[in-house]
Amino acid sequence: MSAIALLGGSLLLAGCVGMYRLFSYVAALFIVAVLGTASLERNGSELDLAPYSRLVLGLGTIFFSGLTGIWFGWHLRTTDYTYLLGLPTSTMTYVVFLWLLPIFGAVYYALVFPSTGRRQIVDSILRDCGRAQRATRYPLVPPHEHKRLVSQYRRGGHLPGPPTRTGTTD
Repeated sequence: MSAIALLGGSLLLAGCVGMYRLFSYVAALFIVAVLGTASLERNGSELDLAPYSRLVLGLGTIFFSGLTGIWFGWHLRTTDYTYLLGLPTSTMTYVVFLWLLPIFGAVYYALVFPSTGRRQIVDSILRDCGRAQRATRYPLVPPHEHKRLVSQYRRGGHLPGPPTRTGTTD
């Protein structure tokens, strides 16, 4: 989140001083970084972008390529444009790289993710559960209750069950 805050501050600074090329690249990096943090929020490990690593890399590459194409094809004093399918080349680059390819990428990822992500997510959940069981931890129990429940169980007592209809536990 600190990196995103730094990128946000850089965006403000680049916009204030009129460095619009730098602004566009930092904005693209900002968008990709926000997307990448979705995977960091999912698990406890830092900089583990799985299962989003290919999406982040692909989106970053598309944005960088598109912005580079736009800035090479457009200058402030340009009055004569080369056209591609009726649009100036820089506008066509904008439409393709900053709109169409990311949209197609999102649709493709939505179609492919259930077959790849489900397996990875389930494996991650099973690993976490196995780790919690090996440590005899009860993940849904507050830490101060954990020790009491473990000692009660080791003395031969039973653990509280699910609530009954009256709202009490076993």
